[in-house]
Amino acid sequence: LTIDRHINFATDSDEILADSFELIDHVATLINNHSDEIGHLKIIGHTDTDGGHDHNVDLSNRRAAAVEAALRERGVQIELEHDGVGESEPLCQEDTDECHAQNRRVEFLIIVD
Repeated sequence: LTIDRHINFATDSDEILADSFELIDHVATLINNHSDEIGHLKIIGHTDTDGGHDHNVDLSNRRAAAVEAALRERGVQIELEHDGVGESEPLCQEDTDECHAQNRRVEFLIIVD
């Protein structure tokens, strides 16, 4: 399952921006339509390298929790959990705006019980 857009947040915040509501609606619909197959989903928050490690872990955890809450608000009933890993799992290493944007992300991991 690939989602080719990012959920956007206000800078240094766990506030989900309105331009991401349609994407979250789509993800919730997808989960609800396939709840028998998905069953359990882990939401993992990531940050770029700006800020300190502890701050980034906290921020990424709060962002993942915000996505979990947004999915619950949209009727998702399956087991959800969230975690924040800060900057520890980058997709790229370059010091560019594009790379930083790639590293700031939320991933969805389907857990097979």
